[in-house]
Formats: sequence, structure tokens, C-alpha cells
Amino acid sequence: MSYESTILIKIDKKTKRKMDDIDVNWSSRIRDFIRMELTKKARFNEAERIRKSLFRESHGLESVEVIRRMRGARHGTSSN
Repeated sequence: MSYESTILIKIDKKTKRKMDDIDVNWSSRIRDFIRMELTKKARFNEAERIRKSLFRESHGLESVEVIRRMRGARHGTSSN
């Protein structure tokens, strides 16, 4: 994997000394954390998109009818 960007962070001396006292690849841990946060954000955005889509489709319908339509779409049938 090639890296194209560098991120610089500032930490206080006390924190740096504590980091130096333990055997951790901090760069790798920070990269993993960033990837995890980006994945969480993407999943949240997708869930929000689905929620808004369902709201638009269900606006004005009874909850039972919404469930029937969702089940019908999942199983390839129509419940109109």
C-alpha cells in the first residue's frame, strides 16, 4: 500500500513519554482508527439514506401496510 498523505498531530510531552513506554505501532493504530471511523460514517450515511427512503415511501400509510410492502419487495411480490 502506498501512502500519499501525511498527517501531523501535536501531543503534549507527558503523553508522548507514555506512548514511548509501550510497544505499539502508533501510526498503524491511527490508520486503523481512521479507517474504522470512515466505515462507521459510511454505514451511518447509508442507514440514513434508507431511513429517508422508507419515510418517503411510507408517508401517510399505516405501519401494517408499510411492513407488507417491505416484505413484498423483499420477496418479489406486490401487496397493492
